[in-house]
Amino acid sequence: MKIFQNIKRKIILKYLWIKHSYTFNWAHKPLCKHFSKGFIKLNKIYLCRSCTMTYFGITVSLLSLFSFISFFNKFGSLTFIMLCLAILPFSYPEVYKNLHRSICDLLRFFLGFIIPLSIYLILSKQYMTGIPGIIIILLFWKIYFHKRKIRKLKACDNCIEFDKGEICSGFKMQAQNIRNYENEATDFIINSGYIPSIKTGLTRMD
Repeated sequence: MKIFQNIKRKIILKYLWIKHSYTFNWAHKPLCKHFSKGFIKLNKIYLCRSCTMTYFGITVSLLSLFSFISFFNKFGSLTFIMLCLAILPFSYPEVYKNLHRSICDLLRFFLGFIIPLSIYLILSKQYMTGIPGIIIILLFWKIYFHKRKIRKLKACDNCIEFDKGEICSGFKMQAQNIRNYENEATDFIINSGYIPSIKTGLTRMD
């Protein structure tokens, strides 16, 4: 019985977190004018523009693979190589950041497109391209995220709000929503009668 109560409690807390964070959780960046080209707003929801284009590319790739199997059986390897040569050099962070946003969208779309394609190459026994392709994609992501992590540390250095000592406009909405979540989650835990033990004390509420 206690196990089911704990599961129920975790589900409710997760629901409360999603309830208060769904508007910004997939933005992956501050919601200010400086980063406005990097996210898309759909009603109340902010979405990372690069991730949206990547997932769109993955979806189109899957539909294409199912619709044109004979084409990719013959020209899948050639298509993959040509796309890699066109995408990866321009996706390097130091190059990518200087490109027009529409070019970045295309790069992210085709990057998403080659992910299912690389897997399909292996499934269709095109190992000479598929295996190196997956390795190249994994290496690219590792290098990209490392470079991006370094760049993000300095992304706000020149912002006029940087030294104000308060929550900036890019995170103001997120901060308020998190406070609302904490208040509602705290009330729920108190009303449920749950008392965390020293051994299993709450370290996170999401």
